[in-house]
Amino acid sequence: MKDIGAVLKNARENKEFTQKQVMELTGINKKSLSGYENNVAEPDLQTFATLINLYGLSADEVLEISTSAPCIFRKNCASVPEERSAIPLQTEQSSAG
Repeated sequence: MKDIGAVLKNARENKEFTQKQVMELTGINKKSLSGYENNVAEPDLQTFATLINLYGLSADEVLEISTSAPCIFRKNCASVPEERSAIPLQTEQSSAG
């Protein structure tokens, strides 16, 4: 997994935002934003979404989620053979007593 703090900091700098500008746009306080960028703290899901949207990133990019995931994790599975598009169900054997 990538260093999420470094990714967030680089993305902010690439967009030429200062931390102050990001704080004003998002309402995130300076201590929190600095903590995220320095891997001292992790943003909650809503804050993470706010930041990556502001920076024009996708969660897939930041979290290094592969686009070759099994079909059940992707929206368009039409091109995946049927035998790969489902996870086999495990059934419990009931014992007669």
